[in-house]
Amino acid sequence: MSKIEPLSNARHNVTQLIKNIHKIKPDATNHEIKEVLLEHHGLDCGSNLIIQAIGSERDRLPLMQRRDKLIPKAMDLLESCNGNTVIAHNVLNHVVKHV
Repeated sequence: MSKIEPLSNARHNVTQLIKNIHKIKPDATNHEIKEVLLEHHGLDCGSNLIIQAIGSERDRLPLMQRRDKLIPKAMDLLESCNGNTVIAHNVLNHVVKHV
């Protein structure tokens, strides 16, 4: 019988928490993510783990700045697809592949 290391998934768990925070608030800065991790989970996390999990803040900055303009356009696309997220997703994938 093998001995299970209790901390073997610790890094993965923190990475998943970072991804969950990003999913809830995609325009969060690294500092804001660190605050949430510390305040709600008692975890002190470095920027390097955030970068590995969701990319650098510099790379995420364009999305952070354009989010307010892009969300209404995405909602229009979804409405054009009669609320069908699969169709909307496929349309976006088609556009990305043919740019």
